[in-house]
Parts: sequence; C-alpha cells; structure tokens
Amino acid sequence: MIKRTGQDDVAFTKAVYVFLQEEMAQSNLAIKSFEAIEHEIISGKAFIAINDQDEIVGYISFYRWQCGVEIMSLTVKSESRKQGWGSKLVSSAVSYLQGAFAGQEIIALANKNSKPILLKNGFCGFSKFSIADELRDAFAGCQEELEFPTCHCQPLIFARDDTFRIIELTPSDVEADDMFDLYCRIWREEPWNEDFWTPAKVRADLETALKQSSAICLAALIGEAVTGFCWGFDVEPGQLRYIAGHDYFDTLYGRRIFYLAELGVERKCRGNRIGKKLTAAIINFAKNARREIIILRTDKNAQAAQALYKSFGFVPLMIPDARHQSRLYWALKLGQ
Repeated sequence: MIKRTGQDDVAFTKAVYVFLQEEMAQSNLAIKSFEAIEHEIISGKAFIAINDQDEIVGYISFYRWQCGVEIMSLTVKSESRKQGWGSKLVSSAVSYLQGAFAGQEIIALANKNSKPILLKNGFCGFSKFSIADELRDAFAGCQEELEFPTCHCQPLIFARDDTFRIIELTPSDVEADDMFDLYCRIWREEPWNEDFWTPAKVRADLETALKQSSAICLAALIGEAVTGFCWGFDVEPGQLRYIAGHDYFDTLYGRRIFYLAELGVERKCRGNRIGKKLTAAIINFAKNARREIIILRTDKNAQAAQALYKSFGFVPLMIPDARHQSRLYWALKLGQ
C-alpha cells in the first residue's frame, strides 16, 4: 500500500529515519534530521510504502520551490528494492503533485539508486548548470556540495509534452542534425542575414569549439526536438584578436575569459524563457569554471538579444567587429 502521510502517521517517523540513515551514511542523501522527517510526515509532504506485514518499506517526500516541486528522499529498504516499491512511490507522488500543483515542473536530484526508478517513470535528465539558483543555494545541505558538478546528484525533470530541458552535448554527441538545421535557419533571419551556413559547416565548427579548454555546448529540448542551443569556450586575447579582427581586447591579457560564441532559439518557441535558461546555464558554467569575464557579440539591431543580455548584467563595450560592422561586443564581469 502507498499512503500519503498526515498527522496520524507521526509514529512512523522513527522507522523512516532508520532506513534513510543508511542512505545518508553513504552520501546518497542530503543530511536530514529526525525533526525534518517528522515535519514532512505530519504536514502531508511525504508518501510511505507499507507491505503486507504493515512494515514501512519505502519513503518519498516533496518540497515546493518557486521553480517547481522537488521530489526528495526516494528510498526503499534494501531488502525490498526488487518488489517495485520505488516505482509505486514515484507514480503516487507524481499523480498527486500533478493535481495539487498543476502546471508546475516536477524535478528531482537523483542518486544512483533513485535515478533508474525515476527514469522508468517518465523523468528525463537535464544539465546541472541549468538548475535554478534557489535550488543551487539549497545545496548547502548536500554532503558533496563542494564537488559540484562532479557530485553524485543527477537532475531530472518529469517530461510533460510542453516541458523543455537543457542538456549538455559532448564531442561524441555531435550528431544532432536537427540542431544544425535550426542553426542555419536562425542565422538566415534578420538582422543576421547569413545564408552561407550549412549543417556540415556548423557541425565542423562545433566540433572545433568543443576541443577548446573548458568548452561546453548546451541544447534545449522539448521531448527530443532541439528548440535552442548555445555554446562557448575559453579564449585568450590573441584568439579574440582573430575573432574580432583587431587588437582592442589585448588589454585583457592575464584575465580568465570565456567566450559565449552562439545562442539561438527556434522562432516559434521564443518567449518561453528558453533563451533565458540557456544563458543562465552557460553563465553558471563559466562561474563554476572560475572565469572572470564573459565576452559575446551580437548585432546592434538584435533588440531581443540585447534585452536578454542586459537582464543578466552584460554591458555593451562599443567595440565593433572588423568583419561585421553591425556587430558589437558585450561583457559580463563574474564575481569571484
């Protein structure tokens, strides 16, 4: 039986705490006190699994953030893990949350034990760098906080038809033909008017970019369809001289610079925060890599792009591009 908890279930707190401790001891769960578990149970923010012998064999809880509802602490007693209790807990929790918090994202920071269960029940992975700031701030309770992004947690999101998620592409993943087609379509638009791109050239450029130190490529997906992308990499002022066609950036010698090379969103998907989430994710990546400044260029007539970058604190440098006179460079200083 799967049961949503309430005040009458406070007596189950000790049993739940005992088997959660096993996971906490292995750093698979953030440290959670007896009192915190008791509060989850009393306030109805948890589900418990009870077997035929009336024993508590599984637990799952949730917390509502501004960015969505997080499923937490999915744990099944080790001797009961092959009996399907994990899937039953996830299914019950998701069904309840979809009704109680309609339209909100349901997310999880999974561990090695919970990830397969969540993936089996409709969740998909996304990039750690696109985790909302309020969730990252909550990492203070995680035993591997200082190991981000190599920590054990795997961010997952329940995939509705309209859910978009951000993933990271590695050089071995660069076979995303629809992303390269999208790239070509976007840069043919005003004000870019670049009709010389081909999917093959875009693929080659991305493969080259990902060979750079501390490079990253992010793709925004709805289902399996690519709706947006961005990528960037570390640069030296000498590389910026080549990119811009002049030596105006030589004053940055000795600075740790990240270059945001590309950012684009499918026309029909604009206005859905995809560009904002991609930008936030790549800024988080550069911060985590301890870069000091992010440089990008955009067209002086690209009003929507400029508004997006301004919202993140980028400032125009009034430095033109020698090859494209309508392009200007922007910069964001990162606090260290």
